[in-house]
Amino acid sequence: MKFGKFLLFFLLWSAWSLQAQDIHFTMFNMSPLTVNPAHTGAFLGTIRIGGIYRSQWNSSLGGDGYSTPSVYADSPFLAVGKKKRDWLGIGVAIVQDNAGTNGLKTNSFLLSGAFHKTLDKKGDHVLTLGIHQGNFSRQIDGTTVLTEQGIIDGGRTGFVGGGEELGETPKTFRDFAGGLMIKSAINEKTNLTLGTSFFYITQPDQSLVNFSQRPDTTGMGGGGGIAPEGNNQKPSLINAHGAVAFQATDKWTVEPSAIFRVTKGLTETILQGNAGYKFNDNLTFLMGAGYRFGDAAHLIGGVDYEGWKVLLSYDFTTSPLANDGRIRNGFEIAAQYIIKVYKKPQVDPAILCPKF
Repeated sequence: MKFGKFLLFFLLWSAWSLQAQDIHFTMFNMSPLTVNPAHTGAFLGTIRIGGIYRSQWNSSLGGDGYSTPSVYADSPFLAVGKKKRDWLGIGVAIVQDNAGTNGLKTNSFLLSGAFHKTLDKKGDHVLTLGIHQGNFSRQIDGTTVLTEQGIIDGGRTGFVGGGEELGETPKTFRDFAGGLMIKSAINEKTNLTLGTSFFYITQPDQSLVNFSQRPDTTGMGGGGGIAPEGNNQKPSLINAHGAVAFQATDKWTVEPSAIFRVTKGLTETILQGNAGYKFNDNLTFLMGAGYRFGDAAHLIGGVDYEGWKVLLSYDFTTSPLANDGRIRNGFEIAAQYIIKVYKKPQVDPAILCPKF
């Protein structure tokens, strides 16, 4: 009963918090640390390593579309509490986002930690609080001078005025994120995951414009030096995500999932249905389909083999952008491996006294 009340509170709190388009993946479940730092160490095993690569809009932009490679590793490294039922997780993720014809690169290094608290004696319900510190670097290849007002990176950054110079020196900044997640074994065949996360808490300055090179408009000498208010801060990003995994038959597992994102008034919603067919004890075939509202439908396929999970996805653009006859689809490939290292049980030597 207490757990039911807590779950209701968690759902209401998540809904209240949701007031996007940032770096995003269709297979968001294969990039757990960039969705919610509370995912850090939330798995059965010793070390989880993985990576994902996304390519989008290459044909429509003449070969200079978007590409986003990412790698990560995490571990539930320390059991804590009186009965060692709680644990701490640590992890790291590295993301590079290459955007548009101007060669804009954003490099991210995320260091995350999470505390997992079991809410019952059996460990069926686990509440997790996660945080991460992100170090970011943004740079455009070479030096670019914009001669008229325009979008630098395909819409992810915003507008700058004409004539500003973009220097070769990378723009670096640091920021923080936090997340909350609950995992619950509803019964022997059904597991529920719900989470919410908040990125770019401090809304750091991310401007690439060298305002010191602007003409003096103040009459006081020197460059303009003052950035347009509100144009250079990284807007906060809020995620809400959920999944229900259940054993449909001895061979089939089904897992519908969803993610909702909002940043600076822009929203993104992905609904996804995934399934697995157990061919034998070592091999499971994976398949799925989903839809990003107002943008694209997608198909997913892959395998889970002896701890390795490998998936491919392909996006089919459904927005009005598909009507101009150029290919504007997206492609992803992802892999994940969980290393399981367990201590061998120590058995005390026994002296056997045979009976005569």
